[in-house]
Amino acid sequence: MPTETIPAISNTPDNTNSSEKKRLEKVCKDFEAIFIANMLKEMRKSIPKSGFLDSTHGGDIYRSMMDQKIAEKIANDKGLGIGEMLFKQLQNYSQDQ
Repeated sequence: MPTETIPAISNTPDNTNSSEKKRLEKVCKDFEAIFIANMLKEMRKSIPKSGFLDSTHGGDIYRSMMDQKIAEKIANDKGLGIGEMLFKQLQNYSQDQ
């Protein structure tokens, strides 16, 4: 079984800040995706059932999965701006620490 070596990451402030920044950005986008998914779920409750998908457990799971993927796509594109605002706030907070 071949093994690959992973180059060492130096502990310079630039590398640490860059990886922390990317991690924080991903967390903020994930938060926005969860928020959008919940918003879509609540919006879906406000419209009448169309009959396109049965109101069975399988149909509910499908709609939930579809809403989650739509939310992830929206958040990873420009999004609503919630993730970006959260990122800026948390980035400023982490720099102050």
